[in-house]
Amino acid sequence: MQVKSFAKINWILKVLGRRPDSFHEVSTVLQTVDLADRISIELIPSDRIELKTAGYEVAQGETNLAHRAACLLKREFSIRTGTRIFLEKRIPVGAGLGGGSSNAAMVLLGLNRLWDCGADAKRLQELGQQLGSDVPFFLLGGTAWGRSRGEQLSPLPDPPHEELVLCYPGFSLSTAEAYAMGQWPSVGAASNRLTKTRTDTKIRRFCDYVEDGRRVHVLIENDFDAPLLKTLPQLSETHRALEKAGCERVALCGSGSTVVGVPAQSQEKLVTERLCRAGVGQVFQISTLARNQYQAALQKSGVGL
Repeated sequence: MQVKSFAKINWILKVLGRRPDSFHEVSTVLQTVDLADRISIELIPSDRIELKTAGYEVAQGETNLAHRAACLLKREFSIRTGTRIFLEKRIPVGAGLGGGSSNAAMVLLGLNRLWDCGADAKRLQELGQQLGSDVPFFLLGGTAWGRSRGEQLSPLPDPPHEELVLCYPGFSLSTAEAYAMGQWPSVGAASNRLTKTRTDTKIRRFCDYVEDGRRVHVLIENDFDAPLLKTLPQLSETHRALEKAGCERVALCGSGSTVVGVPAQSQEKLVTERLCRAGVGQVFQISTLARNQYQAALQKSGVGL
């Protein structure tokens, strides 16, 4: 079985505060895009789970989310056969694009079919939550509102198609490192009540834009922008480069190191060329993937629910 494992961006990412369990409460609008890793999955007669990788360097063994997803499914359904997974990493790692979570979701879907586990969407979502906050989103795709740690999802109508540009500055940034650079109040603090109200208003405004058929790029907002751009000069330089190249809106991707820009309409090629000449990082020209497009790609690979 061969499947594409797509990336994501965040149209909106608001950090509502620290939780008692050491995680952070967020409210975010996620969107799948067509930048993708490639995964091959096959069954093997032994009881082992084997993972081989190419492309961007990633964690191996049980520290890799794809490997952990296979182990979890195998354990939950008492599977006696093994699997060999080949992962070709085309999505930068530690970049805020959800590549590892997407890989885990695709392995859950693929092995659910190959091992004939019979898990439905709800069961796979529950398993995905055990692996990471973004994993459940990649079982859904399209546009969705994520709450709590991001794993509580509500599907949203897809906004108009957008051509985007990503710039990866060449270094990874873990979620823990990103949160450590900001100052976040505790969940429940008096200041958070106003923050939450404003955030809910932003989500409603996003839905109104989609309902009216308006482009949502003007609503892009990421709470990691201020602390990370202040702390990491290279990210600030990348951000300015995208603006100078002709992007109408620019923001960080999730809590990672990649910066996403929305070029003026029909200017994505020109923006890409300017960024490549500027030499500020690796540049990707990408498109948004609506939910029906995302699910059609999964169906074509044989892993759709």
